[in-house]
Amino acid sequence: MLFVNDEGEMISSGSGSNAPGLPRVPYGPGALVAERYLLRDEIGSGGMGRVFVADDRLEDREVALKICYVGARSNVRDRFIREGQLTAAVKHPNIVKIFDVGTMDDGHGFLALELLQGITTREEYRTGPHPKALFILDSLANALAACHRSGIVHRDVKPENVLLAERDDELVPTLIDFGLGKPLADQRGITEQGAIVGTPGYMAPEQVLARPIDTRTDVHGFGVTAYELLAGRNPFLSVDTHETLISVLTRRPERLDAFLDVPVPLADVVERCLSKQPEDRYPDALVLRDEWLDARRVSAA
Repeated sequence: MLFVNDEGEMISSGSGSNAPGLPRVPYGPGALVAERYLLRDEIGSGGMGRVFVADDRLEDREVALKICYVGARSNVRDRFIREGQLTAAVKHPNIVKIFDVGTMDDGHGFLALELLQGITTREEYRTGPHPKALFILDSLANALAACHRSGIVHRDVKPENVLLAERDDELVPTLIDFGLGKPLADQRGITEQGAIVGTPGYMAPEQVLARPIDTRTDVHGFGVTAYELLAGRNPFLSVDTHETLISVLTRRPERLDAFLDVPVPLADVVERCLSKQPEDRYPDALVLRDEWLDARRVSAA
């Protein structure tokens, strides 16, 4: 994930619990958080904190508990809390559930999430066209439509943020990680004005240019994810971050039906999603979902 620091340099958000400038979370297995969550195994860590399996003693259930570094910058902590509040506001089978959001007495923030068993779309299939691409994209379109109906933009749509979760013996594609999410009504938000926020290769041109974003930004993210799952490659990604960002701004990907056995109606939808100008895309994911599902029905007829 990419941010711009105060000096205008592009930096990564960090990938481990020892990210520069961030202290370790002083909690581990056996600790009791908020007098309610008993921590068990650590299952993940990142630039903002750590994730544990925990027993919710109030509701008698297992949860995934994310704890934010108290030493993180204030905007990072605010973004962490906002992630929980935004996710909790959207109720949909294809979106991860948030049970609780709070701040401990020592300043650490925490999120109690649905504990999902599964792997991300990226982890399940790393090379070539994804065999479950259409199934995953149907669910992603529905999830984004629910976000936009609730007035929320995800801003980081990509295969890594779609978990193939196992629920009641069924595989359910689930949209996760609302850490960059933003209410549509909030035109300033927590991110510094003029900052580049997102993941190179999946960002829309307006994100690269640090311009205002809206629902059409997520429509572009859907298009990139659809292209990648159907073609087996990202249409913009390069080994060099700057080259990737330039490609997002200037490169027009080859239509999917030009080199794959992809029905024309589906290729049309993906092509429109990837338009460089926001006004040339679908206005939001509700319209996108309807157009995508219509194209699926026409293609299957």
